[in-house]
Amino acid sequence: MLVRFCDLLANSEPALTFLIACCAKATILLACAWITVIALRQRSAALRHHVWAAAILASLALPFLALLLPAWHSATLGGAVTLWSPAHENAASSSSYAIPSVFVDAVATSPAFNKLAIAALIVWAFGFSLVAVRLVAGLARLAWVSAHAKPIFDEDWMRTVSELSQFHKLARSVRLLQCSNPLSMPLTWAILRPVIVLPSGATLWTEDRCRIVLSHELAHIARHDWFLQICAEVARCFYWFHPLVWVATARLRQESERASDDAVLRSGIAPSHYASQLLDLARTLENSGRAWSTALD
Repeated sequence: MLVRFCDLLANSEPALTFLIACCAKATILLACAWITVIALRQRSAALRHHVWAAAILASLALPFLALLLPAWHSATLGGAVTLWSPAHENAASSSSYAIPSVFVDAVATSPAFNKLAIAALIVWAFGFSLVAVRLVAGLARLAWVSAHAKPIFDEDWMRTVSELSQFHKLARSVRLLQCSNPLSMPLTWAILRPVIVLPSGATLWTEDRCRIVLSHELAHIARHDWFLQICAEVARCFYWFHPLVWVATARLRQESERASDDAVLRSGIAPSHYASQLLDLARTLENSGRAWSTALD
């Protein structure tokens, strides 16, 4: 890893140019998504969630796609950066010297830009590491809690899960787990083998509360919300310095929760009853928004 990073610093100028180009394109994508979401404010939360998800996935794919796309040519930027070069004086006196049109070639002769590129890449790598460590730690905690949780095989719970899975058109099997903390919020995570983790006191819930909680979590699973949220977290690692990416990640989670709420209401739950159940859960259970950043409540 250290050798690769040293190689990256040795080619710091094109690497920084590559990062700036990805950032500029991501800015356009996310800004368009924000404008689209504002225009769709009267539409469903699920549709707005799709817009944010599409923008985030496209931003995440940009570093890979940029390697296949044509290079950005700019004679104006090339000429401006050439002025930094110590060889500018000699270049100006030679009529046969052509100003390069490729931005990377122009800045390659600038020692000042080279130092700036190295410093910028070191700062980017430090920020990337911090956000990535936080993401990995969250995933590790989810895996640890799930590994130490007790599976639920109660017939009533499993029958409810089966009925609600049919309603949400969910074909994948879902595991129910019960953690040792009686005050933890219900949550879901994983892709191929999705898991719903419930507090230890869930066995004492009423039938209505069980159906409401399970319906909400199954809606997340049916919509692949956890996978999309993790993609957003990975994008936030790469673009940790970009405020629009942080906004998009937060809005994606908000619209995900709203879309799941809408799905629960479509199952026949009265809005007033659903709201009262949510308020009661919020009062009696711990808010896991920070601790469970890699899971969906």
